[in-house]
Amino acid sequence: MTFERLYGQWLVRNLNVYLKSEGLKNTCKQYDEVAFKPLRGEPDEIAIVISGGNATKSNVCGLDQNILPLTVTVICKTDYSDGVRRAIVALQDEYNAKPLSTGTVQMKSAFTTPFVFDESDYPTKTATVKVSFISFSATVLYGRTAVVSPAFFKLDIGGVSYDINNVSSYQCAAMPSYDSVISAGSNRASQTMTVISNTWALTIVKVEGDKLQEVFEEELAAKGRLAKDLKLICNGEEIVVRTYQLLEGYENNTAVYTLTLGY
Repeated sequence: MTFERLYGQWLVRNLNVYLKSEGLKNTCKQYDEVAFKPLRGEPDEIAIVISGGNATKSNVCGLDQNILPLTVTVICKTDYSDGVRRAIVALQDEYNAKPLSTGTVQMKSAFTTPFVFDESDYPTKTATVKVSFISFSATVLYGRTAVVSPAFFKLDIGGVSYDINNVSSYQCAAMPSYDSVISAGSNRASQTMTVISNTWALTIVKVEGDKLQEVFEEELAAKGRLAKDLKLICNGEEIVVRTYQLLEGYENNTAVYTLTLGY
């Protein structure tokens, strides 16, 4: 089975869930472009056609990581158009940029919002109905060896645990320090490791209503909320934090925090 077909099955299965939440009992069904006869036998169905397949493969030998642009067209009665678009938006809100695994394939999608690009009369076996054509795009990163899931971080502050959400980038580093000794007659130094430190630097996009970011704001207002027993939980592993630094900045219409933790 091609990934496009696999992705289409995932999209149809989850869109049906959100259609039900909108009170629509209509079933979403996937059609191939070569067999494009939606709504002919069942005018009340919701048809979905996925166009694409021109994936860009990785330029690293042996790495199965692909970027696939897809165009999704949804056809339904105009009476259902508003509910269908709300269902699509709800699905996108849930799954945009969210790492997922389907069998042996990992994937992550970035969507464009849906829009109606045409409304017209459409002949079916029983009647001619007014239908809407709704379109949106999905850019899908997928692969069997690609790592599309970032590390998951929590911050424990004085026994209270907070999820670190909206992480746009992070860096983890192990940084040994060495003493150098040059022996007589040698032009190369011997290195002796004296100490090692680990740091985690996270860039976090500022949003409203995030509990941890409320703590950040109090820290930046010199109320010392972070000056307690700190622990970083990275993918379930707990690490004692010995040093920290918090910065707030604004660039390209986005406010961000930079949190640096050391051990």
